[in-house]
Amino acid sequence: MNMCLLETHNNVSLGEWVGIQHYCYYKSVEMKTWTESRRDCESRGARLLVLQNKEEHDFVKSLRISGASWIGLQSVKIEPQKDWLDKWEWRWVDDSGLTYHSWQKDVSTIPTEETKAYMDLDGYWNHDNNGSKHWICEKRIC
Repeated sequence: MNMCLLETHNNVSLGEWVGIQHYCYYKSVEMKTWTESRRDCESRGARLLVLQNKEEHDFVKSLRISGASWIGLQSVKIEPQKDWLDKWEWRWVDDSGLTYHSWQKDVSTIPTEETKAYMDLDGYWNHDNNGSKHWICEKRIC
């Protein structure tokens, strides 16, 4: 594990970037909505966390997040089918599909309108469509 650059905002340190392989990860110390969290990551030249495999997920879990934290998974409306009903699917903020997941037991994994995913203290995922939580950003370094 290597340490990434310390990020500052208005000359106040808000946390450390920790790196592994080709990415650095930032865990917030404050709480915001999913949309505000996404904007914060983008202002740092990063994105909300996109988890593609168990190895990356295990590393992020080892960061000891402070509480439930937004990740970059959201429900996105797909084109209506013949029945004209709105249909939703899970997409990451980089527009990739859901190929790896770690949902909490007994959580409905069916995406609904304007739903965003978050990771709990144990690393399991749940979803919500409002509220403030911590968040995790990732930035490619190579």
